[in-house]
Amino acid sequence: KFASLIHRSAELMGLDSSTHTLLEGDCRDDLPLPVQAIVFSPPYSTAMKRGGGIVKREAILNTDLAEYGSSDPRNLGNFTPFLYNQEMGRIYKLCYNSLPPGGYLSIIIKDMYAGGELQELGLRAAQFATRAGFTIAEWHQWEPPGSRFVAIHRAAGSRVVEQEHIILARRPE
Repeated sequence: KFASLIHRSAELMGLDSSTHTLLEGDCRDDLPLPVQAIVFSPPYSTAMKRGGGIVKREAILNTDLAEYGSSDPRNLGNFTPFLYNQEMGRIYKLCYNSLPPGGYLSIIIKDMYAGGELQELGLRAAQFATRAGFTIAEWHQWEPPGSRFVAIHRAAGSRVVEQEHIILARRPE
């Protein structure tokens, strides 16, 4: 379902399937794979389960997003923070090993509040990337079109983060 949305977005941007490959499933099963660039939105660890989490949102909105909270033992969202960090370090290294010197990893991630504390997920993603050997070439923030989740949380009086990070990490030449 989410892959079909990505394919449709690529079509709307005028990209044909010869310009990109969408890997569906767990990247740990497919990488390293020789590519020129990677666009990556890292999993959020247990963050999606806090404060009602995605399952509660799914019940409210009657959507199919509950699969993000699946009980699959390989789902990184079910890992302890220590094991999550271990696996994410491995995933960033797999991305690094997939790219040629000069290749780019584009990371799209959003900070969030959990337990009343700001979780700086963009900073954490940049740290994972640099530990894997990447250099941070650019770091942008943008406010994506409104999300119904943001609107629901704001209406309930919760603190929300509106901007996403777009981090361009480059494998040194």
